[in-house]
Amino acid sequence: MPTNETPAQTECRAMHRAYCEGSGMPLPWNMQREYAWMQLHQAGYRADDVSDLLKHLLKGIARQERNRGALKFSNFTALDRFEEDLMLFRSRVKAPAPSRIPSMPSGPAVDYRKVGQKHEPVTAEEVRAAATLLKSRAAVMTEKGFED
Repeated sequence: MPTNETPAQTECRAMHRAYCEGSGMPLPWNMQREYAWMQLHQAGYRADDVSDLLKHLLKGIARQERNRGALKFSNFTALDRFEEDLMLFRSRVKAPAPSRIPSMPSGPAVDYRKVGQKHEPVTAEEVRAAATLLKSRAAVMTEKGFED
């Protein structure tokens, strides 16, 4: 670290170091990277934000919710993406835990739209027909490009 570095430059180096360590990509320090980090620094972000976002993205990649390309330097340091991803992470961290949904009573299946009406049990043939219908709908949706 040069002795004539400004505090902002020192923090940008710390951000770069956090990125390299957290992402596992030891990219060399150069003027283009310093500029990218300086833009984030001027927007108010610091090395802790870089570490937090990297942890969030790595968890998403492990769960196959995020693409590994999110870790590319050019994607990671794009100001809009960085801000949005960090906001998403922080909103999840601060979000209250979902309330526990009470379990349904055990026993025969109940169609609540028909409460008070005579209820006939579902046959195995009806279950197979419903499963076939769901599979064909899933195949059509997959074919058209819709996925979970």
